[in-house]
Amino acid sequence: MVVALSSGTGDAQEPEPEPQPITLRERLRLFRRLAVPYFEQADGARLDFALLLLLVIADAGISVTFSFVGRDFYDALELKSQPLFLEKTAAFAACLAVATPVTALFKFQLGRLALNWRGWMTGELTRQYYADRAYYALEIDPEIDNPDQRISEDVADFTRLSLDFAITLLTSAIDLLS
Repeated sequence: MVVALSSGTGDAQEPEPEPQPITLRERLRLFRRLAVPYFEQADGARLDFALLLLLVIADAGISVTFSFVGRDFYDALELKSQPLFLEKTAAFAACLAVATPVTALFKFQLGRLALNWRGWMTGELTRQYYADRAYYALEIDPEIDNPDQRISEDVADFTRLSLDFAITLLTSAIDLLS
């Protein structure tokens, strides 16, 4: 425990209390407060998210299809049947021809949504930063250094990690069901 001495008097000050951990409910409330306005206010945000969800489902379906095609391919190898092997190889190539653009479009849409969300959120937080001269209050607070840089970096991390987490949860649930 560190005890700070006040200058001049020599009296000990009370240490600051330890910060309380944030509950899961509070974290979810804060997340909703940051995330939901983009999907309510930004033009095309819901459509971008819906397209991303559709591509996640398509990507999961392709993954399931590949598991069956791969199984059939190895069965054909085990049976040492050349006609069946060629048929399954063609099926594998057809699946690959469908999967490649879908996967590329999925990655593109994920990046596009993340970039659009990041741009909107950076603009919104910057607007709030300059509104009512809030930047003056932040500049004199010794706990907050470089607030403008923190807005930029924290927004990028928030949007990227939020999308990655949501997509991981969704794909895991789809994989579990399939």
